[in-house]
Amino acid sequence: MGFSFHRIVFLCISTPLGLLASPVTDEIDALMEEYEITAAIERSKALLKQESDPEIQAEIGLRLAIAYHFDQEQGRAIEVFLEALDDLKPPKTPATLFREEQPHYMAALEGYLTHQKRIATKHEAEEIVDQYAVIVKHHEEYAHLGYLVAAAHANLSDFKNFFPVFFAAYRQLPEHYLAYKTKAILHIRLWQRGRTPEEREKRRAAVAENIQRAIQLFPQDASLYRMSVSFASEDSKASVVSASLKNIATHNIMIARDDVAFFVREAVDTGQHAEAKALLTTAREWYRRSKALDAAEQYLREHRPPGNKARGA
Repeated sequence: MGFSFHRIVFLCISTPLGLLASPVTDEIDALMEEYEITAAIERSKALLKQESDPEIQAEIGLRLAIAYHFDQEQGRAIEVFLEALDDLKPPKTPATLFREEQPHYMAALEGYLTHQKRIATKHEAEEIVDQYAVIVKHHEEYAHLGYLVAAAHANLSDFKNFFPVFFAAYRQLPEHYLAYKTKAILHIRLWQRGRTPEEREKRRAAVAENIQRAIQLFPQDASLYRMSVSFASEDSKASVVSASLKNIATHNIMIARDDVAFFVREAVDTGQHAEAKALLTTAREWYRRSKALDAAEQYLREHRPPGNKARGA
């Protein structure tokens, strides 16, 4: 028995949220409704070669990404999805944060940022979906909130819903920090799958570029800084570590215990011993007892600059 493609893909989400119907895409949708996944993939690939309108190419690419997901080709799904985002034209008037949307967005964002300080649990992501997906369903113009719902779907590995929800938000508001952060995370997944040094370097550079833009737009997200340092080039590592520590201090960002230890090591390894010590001093005010901080302090002592050893710095 057949099923509704839109129903199985979007749970409670209406078609306009991600997929805009057209004579070209209707053909793909019909194949997906019959669960003709292979046929949908091949037809989508053929239509992409024939179509010259970037907007329609983006719509086809979205469907192809979803089809690849159903076909368990996650790498191809992500790659095609990123290409579809590139095909979208910037909106003439980017979506604003609506007055009615703002309380939902701020509450969801607070929860999201809190979860970034530790490993987000499945329950926490489900809460965001349960509370806010239905709102986005009825208000597709809520692009800001849509990004947070999309992130929750991704944290649940629910890419069949992540793709269209993120696509809808991105179509309306490409210059949001979560747009860049999410693209960076997608590039990380492709970096992990990279088979050649050249391919992995290409993805690393894409991660670094997107993360830096995310930080520029919203420096308060603590999780951005570890990613930024982890994917910095060797030539830029010291400056990225320095900028990260300055942002953390300037915006009074409380980072996780393990991240403190990570940054202490990175600062010491890039010759920024004083900055490492300052971060550790601040972190002791956040966390009175921590094995991670104890280990970081030990690392700091073991790697004192030669001129400071006698003074016990």
